[in-house]
Amino acid sequence: LEPLRLDILILRADAAMRLGREDDAATALARASALATPDQIAAARADVALARNDPAAAIGFIRAALNRTPQSAQLWTLLGGAYGRAGEYEHAIDAYQRSIGLRPTPLACKTLAALMFEVRHDRAKAVQLWKQSLELDRNQPDVQQFVRRFDGGIKK
Repeated sequence: LEPLRLDILILRADAAMRLGREDDAATALARASALATPDQIAAARADVALARNDPAAAIGFIRAALNRTPQSAQLWTLLGGAYGRAGEYEHAIDAYQRSIGLRPTPLACKTLAALMFEVRHDRAKAVQLWKQSLELDRNQPDVQQFVRRFDGGIKK
């Protein structure tokens, strides 16, 4: 994978689409497909859409990729982030839960914990998720602080 080249091609495709130059966009995406998997391309397109503050487009790219690869924890995490950017917090929670169910990561666990705490006001679930995040990576001072504050301590 050549990340810089992929980014350039995805940006070129995005610009061409926005200018109504579908053939140029298709050519750039075809060239990108030689460098990356369809899921990586969808993630890159979603990143570009989010960078231009278009979470709806990002959600569309990620959903299309999930139709092909529904067991991708990474795509579910990206979808949670895109829904969060769109202010659709319940959908974000659902996506992060799917991601963690497939393959928990410290970031997905602590992000879902924050959503559970702030959106659903479920302190117990948030603490459980923060602890799970710490089991995956102890070097998270912010998460350690949340556990100390809301659970009374961290078991060493």
